[in-house]
Amino acid sequence: MKSELRRHIFNVVSPHNDDSSKASRCYDYVQLVAIVVSLIPLAFRHYTPLLATIEYVCVVAFIVDYLLRWATADIKMKRGWVSFILYPL
Repeated sequence: MKSELRRHIFNVVSPHNDDSSKASRCYDYVQLVAIVVSLIPLAFRHYTPLLATIEYVCVVAFIVDYLLRWATADIKMKRGWVSFILYPL
């Protein structure tokens, strides 16, 4: 069960072919929107609470994405537990 969940997360987060699932495409679009929205605070000179909230939400989204990719590194790299050490490098 745990392995199936990790495999599903891997397929959503790291599609490896053009025939990606609906969930994978949706995840990609959400990430793309997060990337574009994360640029908004950089366009303003004065920092407002709204801009700070946008920045924090985007940072959390990017951290979650990274952790999901790191948690499934062994599936992608196929090197067992060593994958979890090599992935960040």
